[in-house]
Amino acid sequence: MIEKVNRQQTLDRLLAFYEGRLENGILAGISFPFPSAAPAKPEKPDENQQARVRECLILEKPRACVDGTKKTVTSLRNALGDLIPVACPACSFGEAIWSAFFGGEITFSGTDTATWSHCANPPIKDLHQFKFPGIAAQNPWLKKMLEVTGFFAKNIEPLCDVAPFIFYDCLNLLVELRGAAAAYTDLYDYPDIVRRFVDWSVDVNMQVFDAQAALLRAFTDAAIGDHPFRQYSASRTPNLSIDAYGMCAADIYEQYGLEQHQRIVAHYGGARLHIHGNGRRLCEHVARIKGLNYCAMGDDAGFPPAWTIVGELKKRMQPVPIGVAIPREMFLQGLKDRTLPGGVMYLLAAESLSDENKIMEQVFEYRPA
Repeated sequence: MIEKVNRQQTLDRLLAFYEGRLENGILAGISFPFPSAAPAKPEKPDENQQARVRECLILEKPRACVDGTKKTVTSLRNALGDLIPVACPACSFGEAIWSAFFGGEITFSGTDTATWSHCANPPIKDLHQFKFPGIAAQNPWLKKMLEVTGFFAKNIEPLCDVAPFIFYDCLNLLVELRGAAAAYTDLYDYPDIVRRFVDWSVDVNMQVFDAQAALLRAFTDAAIGDHPFRQYSASRTPNLSIDAYGMCAADIYEQYGLEQHQRIVAHYGGARLHIHGNGRRLCEHVARIKGLNYCAMGDDAGFPPAWTIVGELKKRMQPVPIGVAIPREMFLQGLKDRTLPGGVMYLLAAESLSDENKIMEQVFEYRPA
């Protein structure tokens, strides 16, 4: 079971937030530097953190994910913040794993702590010839994904939640399998095929998610116990993305994504989603997804930081709870002045564990003026 000094309080608060019952209270997801037993090294470029072509990290070093999660779990044990430890062993495959599922050749790049993937030659050349297949149980890349998921669950105690690979559906998947230029023109050249594609994309994403979740469900249930927040654990409700729609008019999401995402949320009884700066035009559409539990509002160059317009974003996203990143000093000032809109998850970095816990004492008592 998750070992956290205020485990019950954290789960209670997360449950109220996900279900829209937080009212004027706020949540704070606070990171802080982990103490290190190793002596400080002179500052110099770290070759291990320089991006380069390499093997997928989880395939090359499967135990590194286990060891890293153990370190995180230990460090968060005495933290009062509104976060529980969550691992995602499959994230190192990157989005191009979907091209690999359908025969594409992918290349991994990254550092000694993270990898991502790329397919230079998208596998669908002719959309008219695509047969809309499922992913066979013996698909070599699916087998690799499930093997590392199973390895993780077998080599660590159930002290954290575990997330399967993010849903990569609808226009996101079309861009991956066709290439961006072809995918965006397909919307206008082959609308009927695209409609079939987005429906099919949900089915195959459910297949991949459910295969991972089957290996994780007992693990995450043991981690969270019988608390009702278990129904929203990462192995029970997926993470969604609308990244590719940020390049489109809002009606494209209306036609080729909103209904499918509603279907996913209804099927699993909840989900989490994130919106980048260029996707904020879609807020009112995403807010119509009944049962969506959370939306992280991303920050990107060329757009106002989400925390500076959090009141506006909250109104546009109602009734979906949102989260925004905010600088520590701005958050502390907002606590003092009682100007932080309630019902929001604020994400920030503290100077230390002690600093985090002092901030959380104020968070627990906070109500806006």
